[in-house]
Amino acid sequence: DNATDDWVWHVRNDKVGSMTAIIRIDGRSFSLLGPLHNACPEGSPLRVQPMQQLGPALVLPTRTIYSFAGSGITLNMTFASPKFLEDLDSFRPVALVEFAAFP
Repeated sequence: DNATDDWVWHVRNDKVGSMTAIIRIDGRSFSLLGPLHNACPEGSPLRVQPMQQLGPALVLPTRTIYSFAGSGITLNMTFASPKFLEDLDSFRPVALVEFAAFP
């Protein structure tokens, strides 16, 4: 799945989250998370284009990593959870997000 195909879902897949992400590069805005590119009508100055996702997300036990490319950069967006699988009963939808950009 692409990160811009749908809205964020809670880990238990029963609630839509409200997390979105946009990056601005050289005056152009790109969506990274959520279908923001469909939220504004064509021709609107607020309309954003989805940034090209480089393959599927890398899903690890406590991290999920998305990689994107566009406008001369590669961008990694990493979500990390401070929780472990044996502690899901007390799960709160908390995530740490790290962005790393490379030329």
